[in-house]
Amino acid sequence: LARVREVVPKTNVAAKSLVELARRCAARGQAELAAQHFESALEEDASIVDALDGLAVLHEQAKDWTRLAVVLDRKRRLQRARAALAGASEHHRR
Repeated sequence: LARVREVVPKTNVAAKSLVELARRCAARGQAELAAQHFESALEEDASIVDALDGLAVLHEQAKDWTRLAVVLDRKRRLQRARAALAGASEHHRR
């Protein structure tokens, strides 16, 4: 999984694979490594909510409220952008 960025760079497949790798690291108690993999997933695909959710959990567990706030704000902005796109798409179809 770690080499997925080399095989299929800048794809949703790479991002999802990195999220899975991050989850495995988190399950083994490797929070810092998990956070790095979640961040790498977001570099591959900035719209992957699972990576933001994973980071939020890690920051909450670490009681790192500043980083948690940043991640939650990032997720809120992403959700707003998606809603705006969905609204524009719906308006265009009419």
